[in-house]
Amino acid sequence: MKWSQGFIAACWLYPAALFAAVAGVDLSVVRDNAQAVVDEYSNQVAEQLSAVDLYKLSIAHDELRNKEAALTSVNLALQKSTEPNLTYELLLEKASIYGRLFRDTRKAIDVLQQAEQQLSHLTQAEINEVRARLYETFAQAFNQLGDLDEAGRYARLSVDEALRQQLPSQEIRSRLILGRVVLQQNNYNEAQRQLSQALSLAKSTQQVAQVGSIELRLGMAYQKLEQYDEAISHFLQAREYYQHEKLSSQLVTIALNLADCYLNRGDIAAASAEVEQGKLLTEQQKSDPLLMAQVYYMQGMLADVQHQPKAAEDLLQRSLQLYQQQSQLTMSAEVSLALVGQLLEREDLVKANTYMNALQTPEKLPLYLQQQWFDALAKLRAAENNWQQAFSAQQKASELRFRWVQQQEKFKLDGLQEQLKQQPLPPAQPTPNAPAWSQLLNLVLSSALVLVVLATTRLWRQRRQLQAPERKTSMQSWASFCQHLVQQHNQQPQLLIAIQLEQVSQRKQLFGEYRVRHIWQELLQELPTKVVTNYTVHTDTFWLYANVDDSSALTELLQQTLHRFALRLPMATGFHVFSADLQQLLGFNWSVQALQGVRELVWSSWAHLAVPKRIQHIRASSTQASPVSWLAENVRSDIDNAVQLGLLQFELLRDEPVELQR
Repeated sequence: MKWSQGFIAACWLYPAALFAAVAGVDLSVVRDNAQAVVDEYSNQVAEQLSAVDLYKLSIAHDELRNKEAALTSVNLALQKSTEPNLTYELLLEKASIYGRLFRDTRKAIDVLQQAEQQLSHLTQAEINEVRARLYETFAQAFNQLGDLDEAGRYARLSVDEALRQQLPSQEIRSRLILGRVVLQQNNYNEAQRQLSQALSLAKSTQQVAQVGSIELRLGMAYQKLEQYDEAISHFLQAREYYQHEKLSSQLVTIALNLADCYLNRGDIAAASAEVEQGKLLTEQQKSDPLLMAQVYYMQGMLADVQHQPKAAEDLLQRSLQLYQQQSQLTMSAEVSLALVGQLLEREDLVKANTYMNALQTPEKLPLYLQQQWFDALAKLRAAENNWQQAFSAQQKASELRFRWVQQQEKFKLDGLQEQLKQQPLPPAQPTPNAPAWSQLLNLVLSSALVLVVLATTRLWRQRRQLQAPERKTSMQSWASFCQHLVQQHNQQPQLLIAIQLEQVSQRKQLFGEYRVRHIWQELLQELPTKVVTNYTVHTDTFWLYANVDDSSALTELLQQTLHRFALRLPMATGFHVFSADLQQLLGFNWSVQALQGVRELVWSSWAHLAVPKRIQHIRASSTQASPVSWLAENVRSDIDNAVQLGLLQFELLRDEPVELQR
């Protein structure tokens, strides 16, 4: 369950001016004493207040989340302002009020465009000082709207301008928003680079005020990478800062992201506590619709895990309604797809179609959501027995998955190229050690060469498949496979391997049995020649044996090959893999019938694999020879007892995701 993208997009930072001095007024003092400022000016007639006084009053109401009063004050200030610089700051404040308090991002962008026009009334020195901040605010607005391309464009303009004008405080904020945007685009390397540079600069310039925000975004980055312990650590550090600063909206975001991490780790009690904390904090935010949408969403996902389908559906519907009211395309799609998934499990196809039909323009969504949309469409059409449309949808999903892989490689290369541009040219003199820019250049060229080699290899394999006949082998029956395995084991200890496609029955319904069996034929083309005859397909499972000495090399080859196959399949599909040294389990001398009991061990091991869409490899081992009566009629019970007693162990050797990361 990965849903933090909406939280990243929903965070609108305070304008930088609110922490600085404008027109001789220390605005941070105004925020710290917001209620006192409101009380002071409330006793005066608004028409008698100056533009600066009204500006201070607007900021105080903003801090107290009195959105109507804040907007009224800033509008009166704009009417009275005669100074171009103050007018510009007032427009930024007005845009912030629309964006953060009213959650009306389109109006906020309209006001920002007015602020951009106001630049023509400023001096060049003033423009140089404020333009980077304007670009940053545009990036925040488009990010909240879900237009990541425009958000990224403005964020990069802001970073470039901050570097050009040598504004370290602004550079930190600009890199922070850029890191948030590229994180949502799954550009993990760029996100890590921007956030790390921002953190390093904040610490070196002792600007602690930005550290909490950077810690929050680093937590989100690790969360998207499914490194939940690291994510939780960063979230807790961010919480410590925000509790000190009393920024409740950010505390809601932290609580709900922590809930997601705990839920993914299986700690439902901790997740429930964080969701409740987020709900209580949100109720203090005076009906902030985006925060409430986030809470409803997390409550719905939690209810689903707790097997409360009706409550889950109701909560997700509330979340969807709020996101749609705020024109949040990305999160509306995420919630709709979550609802479709739940309704498909309950076989409520009519409602599922309703939510699918509401997403008629999936091409406007990020790649990972487009792929999920077509995956969901394929499942829905398959449930309706509309096989042709199901197959077409899965072909499209497979194409999008391949585009995503290409995008990730491009992100890596683009990041290296960007680092190369930022490196100064070295002096033209020999040096015993290669300079940093030269090492970076070598890294870029090496990466480019790797991409070329990968592409060339792919084309060569395709051509080889066209020119050369496939390696054909006659498949043994299960009985013959077992007999040959016993004979081979008597000469040298053997490793037994079993591989099964996740939810194989459903895949057979979607693609046909031939398509599923063809996967195993493709797998044979990748295996070493000496083992290609040692296989069979039985009970929808690929069985293989090999010498124990070849275990490590064969395990690594299988993992890489299955991951490549999984990305090519029309639906994000995982594989279950089992392996065991038969001498550990059966001893030296055993009969063919004992393998029937080992087969039950395979099913027992895979019962421990609860997370879908992953390539998971379990290795079975034993502390003593023949820990189970393999010929017993109720061998499964013996297996369960041996596991409880520690005579049999299951070790998760490999566990890799197949599904696209968000």
